[in-house]
Amino acid sequence: MHKKVLVIAFDDAEDIELTTTVDVLRRGEIDVTVANLLDKHTFKCARGTVITPDKLFKEVEHDDFDAVIVPGGPGSMKVAENERLGKILKRHESAGKVVAAICAAPYIFTVHDVGKSGEITAYPSVTVANLLDKHTFKCARGTVITPDKLFKEVEHDDFDAVIVPGAICAAPYIFTVHDVGKAGEITAYPSVKDKITAAGYHFVENKPVVVSKNVVTSRGPGTAMDFGLKLVEILSTKEKAHKVADAMLYQIRE
Repeated sequence: MHKKVLVIAFDDAEDIELTTTVDVLRRGEIDVTVANLLDKHTFKCARGTVITPDKLFKEVEHDDFDAVIVPGGPGSMKVAENERLGKILKRHESAGKVVAAICAAPYIFTVHDVGKSGEITAYPSVTVANLLDKHTFKCARGTVITPDKLFKEVEHDDFDAVIVPGAICAAPYIFTVHDVGKAGEITAYPSVKDKITAAGYHFVENKPVVVSKNVVTSRGPGTAMDFGLKLVEILSTKEKAHKVADAMLYQIRE
């Protein structure tokens, strides 16, 4: 019998994290249901992709799944305190099922005390400030950029890092809202790291995917493939995950 997975959808979810995860799982012969938490018949992702979900959340919120997955993106912060979302995450974690989040969505775990006994990871935030206090600046190759701040607005603030570019080149917050995964480690998009650690979670930065008992978290768009394949491995077999990766010409990062 195929494993059953619920992917929670909402407006402003990160396109690649949602679609890549669903694609990889279905390639791994996992039965995936995409359900719109807001009970609408379509939702628009952060990059403008309009998707029709398989179900409305109200149609599946009392069902049982082998895994419940939350994509990241700016929308994840907007739904972080949703009690229906918190209930389904806590119910599945308590039942020993997989609960997973990527990018900024792991913050949701901290809100609802999910997965707190392990480790998590997430996505970091970056502020671009123009040293010359102008509202635009032009890069070496002609790209005109509008900074987040003028330097005078941030020069007395404290940061974890200050970076000066030369000529080269923010999941799982939702878990924290609902106390999901609080006993373990989680990861997420770096911009929500402070919120996750403030909620008492163990935040992991050096892994693309963190598995802590039945809580799975990942960092962002660049780790979406690893996230999906790790879920295939957990819900099926490691061999199946490698078979799916090979078919997509992707090398799994162990």
